[in-house]
Amino acid sequence: MTTRLLILNCYSRNALAVINSAPADWHIIGADAEKPGFRFGRPDRYFRSARLAAVIRYPDPKAEPEAFADRIAEICRQYEVDLVIPTGTTTTNCLSEMKERVTAATGAKLAVEDFARLGPVTDKWHAAEIARKAGTPIPRTALFDTDPATLEGFFGWSYPVVVKPRISFAAHGVEFFDDAGALRRAVAARPDYYAARLGDGPALIIQEAVDGDLHDVVLCAYQGEIVAAMTQARVVSLYDFGGGGIINLTTDEKAAIELVRPFVREVGWNGLALFDMMRARDGSFVMIECNPKVWGTTELTTRAGINMVRQHLELFASGEKPAPLEGYRVGLLYRYWLPECLFHLIHKPLTPGRFLKRLKSVLSRHGARWVEGNLRPENIRHLIGLILNKAA
Repeated sequence: MTTRLLILNCYSRNALAVINSAPADWHIIGADAEKPGFRFGRPDRYFRSARLAAVIRYPDPKAEPEAFADRIAEICRQYEVDLVIPTGTTTTNCLSEMKERVTAATGAKLAVEDFARLGPVTDKWHAAEIARKAGTPIPRTALFDTDPATLEGFFGWSYPVVVKPRISFAAHGVEFFDDAGALRRAVAARPDYYAARLGDGPALIIQEAVDGDLHDVVLCAYQGEIVAAMTQARVVSLYDFGGGGIINLTTDEKAAIELVRPFVREVGWNGLALFDMMRARDGSFVMIECNPKVWGTTELTTRAGINMVRQHLELFASGEKPAPLEGYRVGLLYRYWLPECLFHLIHKPLTPGRFLKRLKSVLSRHGARWVEGNLRPENIRHLIGLILNKAA
């Protein structure tokens, strides 16, 4: 019997990785959040992967979480869906929170970790606390409390520092401060923003920046045991200061994997996860944060020969431990030409010098043995749909 898979947030590079990694004989349906209007036309019918039988819309999970959950349950019943996988931070978090509501209304299984585990991991402050407990090294991190005494203490930290939301994605809201004066001026200019609260405390965290290079540990786990892992270097990020990787190179950094193993075990994690790591100038690694979901560069994992997406799907479909995977192509460079590399080249601030520097980095092989990219024939229609959906 053919498995019916529903992929949420389907117009994303994360979802396209799932589409391309799922078993060839599965029946796949896409779904994405409804938009108030499409300036260049609705992409659902003509601009979608050939593997998608249909694209369906649901309410915005952030604005209407209960309506979102009820709509997902309705889609599952209508299309006799066996398994649902969310992609994207907001969709993943919401579906995890609403997991019991959806499963109670339908026979479908949800390929997302329970919120009791996912919630603390997706929260950058609680993830830092887990890392400290597990012995995984992290930079100095604290809740950004604007109480005068606490704030004065932050001005005495080692700079530069990073201030960012506890729950965010794609570097949204991330700010770098080179000195205490810059931070002091920022807080004075936007006191309400920096004093914002999130349930159990401040909505922001502050973290000492690490001078080094961005790397990732990507993995799939079962009950806290890693069943597949890979490392990659973010050789080009979306923004000049960092952010999501848009050109990544597979590496073989076993030491980085070993550093996050206690974290995974401490949580008892199930499924996919990406750990943002920084390799300091002395070669040591520290964990920055964890993204407990299908990540933006998941396609590289499959192209390198280690299909963690299939492991994740099988784990939640059967409830059993997936067969461990080992070995992948080290030295594979993967470029996300559309839309990420294009945006990187032209995003502000834009000067002739910045453009040429970015172009040189985008076109470089960065020492790779193999070079691939997302501009493959089977992806083109979906990439056009992704751009149209984002422009809505």
